[in-house]
Amino acid sequence: MNPMKRRTLSRTLSWAALFALALVSQAARAETYYLRAAQTTLSLPGGATTPMWGFALDSGAAVDDGTVTVPGPRLTVSPGQSLTVVLKNRLPASIPGVTTDVSILIPGVVPDADLNPVRNAGGRITSFTQVTTPGNNGTYTWSNLPPGTYLYHSGTHPQVQVQMGLYGAVTKDSAAGEAYPGVFYDQDLLLLFSEVDLTLHASVDGGTYGTAPAPTSTMYYKPSYFLINGKPFPEVPPVPAFSAGDQVLVRLVNAGIETHVPLFQGLYVRQVAETGNKLTYPRDTYSVVLGAGTTADALLLGPSSQLGGCTFPVFDRAMNLTNAAATGGGMLTYLSLTAGGPPPPRVGDTLMAVQGPGTVTLTWTDIPEANFYRVYSSTTPGPADFTNLQAVVSSGAVGATLSLPPEPLVFFQVTGCVTCGAEGPQK
Repeated sequence: MNPMKRRTLSRTLSWAALFALALVSQAARAETYYLRAAQTTLSLPGGATTPMWGFALDSGAAVDDGTVTVPGPRLTVSPGQSLTVVLKNRLPASIPGVTTDVSILIPGVVPDADLNPVRNAGGRITSFTQVTTPGNNGTYTWSNLPPGTYLYHSGTHPQVQVQMGLYGAVTKDSAAGEAYPGVFYDQDLLLLFSEVDLTLHASVDGGTYGTAPAPTSTMYYKPSYFLINGKPFPEVPPVPAFSAGDQVLVRLVNAGIETHVPLFQGLYVRQVAETGNKLTYPRDTYSVVLGAGTTADALLLGPSSQLGGCTFPVFDRAMNLTNAAATGGGMLTYLSLTAGGPPPPRVGDTLMAVQGPGTVTLTWTDIPEANFYRVYSSTTPGPADFTNLQAVVSSGAVGATLSLPPEPLVFFQVTGCVTCGAEGPQK
């Protein structure tokens, strides 16, 4: 063979090999999820149920082996990878008044196939992106998904389909343990807020939506149940506990039509991002405003190890705290700090007692870590003997005057306590 041709062929093969390697590399960098849209039923407190639509995470395109949930499964994308969703539409072929075509949309992120809105004969947009018809599969890819926390939902007739339950969260980190460049965390917690309008759900399921007196649009939307991670309190799924000293990232997602304001009772957070965009100037606050369809990321700020075993309420400041007409429900959950931190230091030898006419005055040195004090008495000095609670004294106080018990010999103990009740060993 001519040496020149041989060199040219060699270069051609080399470039072909490199191109093939690039294709394999690109394919390996894509994470694929198989989501199935189907009907389900949501159980609510008090025995109520409501028809829902939801997503199931299946193991492949040809099998329906996942469980339909509301919200849908969290889609986690590894740093540097793209996201592909194979959407399997298993909704009924038709329901009067609504479309059962579905799609997948991530607000704020454009898919590879662009949006390509779908219009009806009158020119009105019925879907923000390509649809997947009942009984068929569709593929949606985002090669340019930036790091962040996002809502995914159906982009088809979203005012109905999102309310019916076709939504979930997708997250992607900048690097391992780094949500955004320079925003590091040890553990993350996902809180997804949504609502249920029983009348709307019943009308969609019964095929009467769009025809009066059934709802004709969501302009008259009246939710009566308010959910966190798919359930109202007291049935909200437990949120994983965290440890003092850990950097905890709370990912907040609002799939509802209304604005919600999660408030962290007894804690402060530093909001570092909203809707997948890192904030130039983070905000230290105790509540975060979540508009409809938006997300936010916030770091918990320094819960003390003295508070081990504590729980901190998180609830909607907009006061959506009811289940239908019953109070004590809605958007409420608790964050738990694992036990194991040391109790407050002992009062020890700083405890002094001065007897007066029928009284005794106790004084001690204040413990900065204590939120309040408990004063006990006993006729014996054993460590386990102090079970008679005489008084509870607020933080900052360094003494108490009590009526002297009638026994000839009385011992007193003062314990420093934190908010959750952990007590330090005292003399």
